[in-house]
Amino acid sequence: MRGRNRLESIVMAGTLFMLATASAQAQATTKVFFESYRAAAGNYDIFKVNPDGSQEQNITSQYSSLDRCPTLCPDGRTLVFATNRNDTGFNVDLWTMKTDGTNPQPLYGFSGVHEYVPDCGNPYIGGAQVLFERLIFPGNSDVWKVNTDGTGATNLTATPLISEGQASWCANQIVFVSEEDTPGTQQVFVMDHNGSNKRRISCSGKVEQNPTCSADGQSIAFARLEGSIQQNDYNIYRVAKCAGSCCGGENQLTTDPAADEFPSFSPGGTAIAFHSYRGPSGDRRVYQMDALEGEGQDGFLEQISGLNPPCTTGGECADSDPDWVEVKQ
Repeated sequence: MRGRNRLESIVMAGTLFMLATASAQAQATTKVFFESYRAAAGNYDIFKVNPDGSQEQNITSQYSSLDRCPTLCPDGRTLVFATNRNDTGFNVDLWTMKTDGTNPQPLYGFSGVHEYVPDCGNPYIGGAQVLFERLIFPGNSDVWKVNTDGTGATNLTATPLISEGQASWCANQIVFVSEEDTPGTQQVFVMDHNGSNKRRISCSGKVEQNPTCSADGQSIAFARLEGSIQQNDYNIYRVAKCAGSCCGGENQLTTDPAADEFPSFSPGGTAIAFHSYRGPSGDRRVYQMDALEGEGQDGFLEQISGLNPPCTTGGECADSDPDWVEVKQ
């Protein structure tokens, strides 16, 4: 009897584990958050949409403020975003809210200073922290980090008169852009979570921006300017993160002459969301493509934003800065 009872206990424990796992999986939903300027509203709002383009929803429509740059924290329930709700002008601070747009709260910011392009992640050092770019005046920006309760704000780069920013967590490191080695031309760099051990991983000599990292910390995607600033021909590239400098082995994922920017890996790392000026009359829309093959013959390209409800005419929608994440209920 004891043997049978023990077997029944093992079976019951296994069943409960599978039910708990299934319940946790059922409560997690993949979403793409993005910012959008909609002509009807006349300002920037934050939207969420399913990766297949369905159920697009404006989650900040009740506010007349500029609400931009959404990023989801590791808890799967808290969004960090940039907004001017505390400022009468265009300077933006960092706020938090729930994934449905409720419970907005100020996180960090100073009047007259621009804090934006946040990335909320877990640096494997004891909890989530928010990276952001702090712009005091044009040409002088730095990478900062702050705890999710607004404490512990730290300048990680502190390089006067040098533009550094657009930072993202990359496992226990940080990927960002800097013009430290190439004045006037931002390149992709990596540094440790405390700002030490900075190294340039891309040595193209071309303007680069919007670096982001896959969830496993092994791959970096970024946008590179192919021609002149006036041409605005940015393409998305992917490179494996290396231990040294000038990693090499970059893979170009987009080739369209329209600007392709702000890549964001899917939670599983198999696809990349990005915004592109391929919409009607050159408007921005959010798209997804294969993370390895891009939009090429062996890859795929699908539109995500502006489908449901549709944005079909030029000037109606301008969608950008996607964050592809797993939301928890």
